[in-house]
Amino acid sequence: MLPVFKQPVKEACAGPTVEPGNEAALADAICNLVKETVKKRQKMGRAARDYVEKNCNYSYLALKFASTLNEVANKSGLGSQLK
Repeated sequence: MLPVFKQPVKEACAGPTVEPGNEAALADAICNLVKETVKKRQKMGRAARDYVEKNCNYSYLALKFASTLNEVANKSGLGSQLK
């Protein structure tokens, strides 16, 4: 099975992450980003773009989708009927 990306920003080292619903942490993270140097923000932006280009292209997403469909079909007993 292909990996699931639950925290792409963290995986890409493309910026801070905060827990969902934690508005104070989000505000702090945004304030800290504003204080970062342009060079550091550009580095995070490049890391994000590299991550997306590598992990979110149509070929990769199609393989991930097909893998998920196969897994669901196999768990439901339909996998043998599809071969």
